[in-house]
Amino acid sequence: MAPRRQSKRGKEHADLAVDTSTTTRSKRIKAESDPLSGDQPTDQKAGNEQTVGISPPGGAVRTTRSLRGVKSQLQTPDNSKVSESESGPVSNSEPLSEISKSKSGSKVPESETVSEEPENERTKNENGEELTEYERARRETMAKNEAMLMSLGVTEAAEGLGASIQAKRSRAAAKGLQTVRAKKEKKEPVEVRRSSRIQHIAPESLGIERENRDGSVVLHGQEAPFRRPAAATPAPWEEKRRIQGPIKFESSNTDDPASDAAFLDVLKRLRDDQPLRKRAAEAPSVDPTKLTLRESDVARVVKDRIFAVAFFPTTEKVIVAAGDKSGGLGIWDVDAKDTNDGVHVFNVGPKPISALAVSNRDCTKLYSCSFDGSLRVLDVEKGVFDEAYVDEESDFSAMSLGPVDGGHVAYVGDGLGALTVVDLRASTAQVTYQMHGRKINTIDFNPHRSHIFVTGGTDAMAHIWDVRKLPESGTKKVIHPLASLPHVKAVNSIYFSPDGDKLASTSYDNYIRIYDGMLDSLEHVVSKVTPPQPLLISHYNNTGRWISSFRAVWTWDNRHVAVGSMNRAIDIVNVESKHLKRLASEQMPTIPARNAVHPLMPIIAGGVSGGKIHIWR
Repeated sequence: MAPRRQSKRGKEHADLAVDTSTTTRSKRIKAESDPLSGDQPTDQKAGNEQTVGISPPGGAVRTTRSLRGVKSQLQTPDNSKVSESESGPVSNSEPLSEISKSKSGSKVPESETVSEEPENERTKNENGEELTEYERARRETMAKNEAMLMSLGVTEAAEGLGASIQAKRSRAAAKGLQTVRAKKEKKEPVEVRRSSRIQHIAPESLGIERENRDGSVVLHGQEAPFRRPAAATPAPWEEKRRIQGPIKFESSNTDDPASDAAFLDVLKRLRDDQPLRKRAAEAPSVDPTKLTLRESDVARVVKDRIFAVAFFPTTEKVIVAAGDKSGGLGIWDVDAKDTNDGVHVFNVGPKPISALAVSNRDCTKLYSCSFDGSLRVLDVEKGVFDEAYVDEESDFSAMSLGPVDGGHVAYVGDGLGALTVVDLRASTAQVTYQMHGRKINTIDFNPHRSHIFVTGGTDAMAHIWDVRKLPESGTKKVIHPLASLPHVKAVNSIYFSPDGDKLASTSYDNYIRIYDGMLDSLEHVVSKVTPPQPLLISHYNNTGRWISSFRAVWTWDNRHVAVGSMNRAIDIVNVESKHLKRLASEQMPTIPARNAVHPLMPIIAGGVSGGKIHIWR
């Protein structure tokens, strides 16, 4: 059905309705754009709804608008107040821009314009077109709002806040090692193989002269190129071999020998400290759940994922060491203000550093063991990382220093469950015992019963041993411990508490086990008495492939353990009430899988996969 044609009389009535509302259009727009205006209910008797169109016969245009009440009167440029009754009607059936275009040649009087912009900016847009009444009013409102923000100082405050946040981010990223993205090597273009048949190239008519035993064939006068045996390429593990001999104390993150020499002097002065005497003093009274992380206490110490973290047992300075997946060893003087931010990085091997330990009798002796079968010690007098023991056929996975022999013996575990007793003075192995069926993950000695130590392995077992009852000669047969603590899955770690009365183990079965009073019943355990049941604390420990396994370590108060969390925090777990408190911060956006507790001060270090150390104190 064809649309109904509007009569000439109806069109005249519509034009008359639009013309009637044009004279008061600017005032109505200002009244609607004023921020102090509010909504009022429609009241037809009060004149809130006004008709500006005429309803002629034959489909005339009728436009109505419910005017919203204005709580305050507007001030016009000529200081005359415009009330609601003067604002006039507004069409609700057509946009304001269309209404302004419907009347050709209509312009807004200059007396109704409050903008102080130049004439061309007030009447022209970016494309040089004439502005509509709505666009003009919108620009005036935006200018007023901008002026109000400037008068309140909000703009300057926002700019200052953004600058401070950017400065903090740059400072936090600048401490320690810098992340350098390797440039992609340009690969040479490879010639694409094309089918000779598709290219309509006749095949070679040479016949086969002979066929070799390796499968290659020789044509008449030449050898077929597609049958040549591929050249042998070296295996990737053959390219990274163990570094033999002493390694100089030369940082890889600096070219200044004076900086390394100054740091060696700092380590030499630690020799006068007596950590064993201070260890016997009272434990710190600081609540481990109240520790905080400052921006200045975060630094990237190594390049790769952290496998081991250890503090130097001294109160003179806060010095922490970390070993990573690629054989990097980093030592960080936390409060140093030198050009390296106190970070010194050394490459001591091609394979991961599995354990770190500092001698309790000599703070300058830093021991590290690696999966390449080497045990190294830092000699500050010579300025080298010397080889204390090497077994290229083993992959050392755990280490602990034996306090019973004055710190001259190291106990090293490997990936096959064997434990080797190493005489550090002679750099030779005394004996080797087969203690687990699979890899040994941790070895820890009791701080008050120095002849007792505990081991945890991937075979889901933890064993308690007495050094005095071990066979004098080594054996590959499995020997019997004082006590065995079975688990459901692999034991990632097991450690004694500082008072030596408790044990805390971490396992892949998502439990932290607390063994209390275990040492008091060892004699009964030997007599085939069932050991006491542990306290089970639920904790998610399945870190996956790319994150190091969690290991719960004791704090100084004997009541809490610190363990990494998948929630990017360090969980402080109360072993008595099972209450958990998380140490989380914006400065630590990744998962701290490997943590260490300072033996003499209330400090916790969290190591993450990116090589950063976070000092909570």
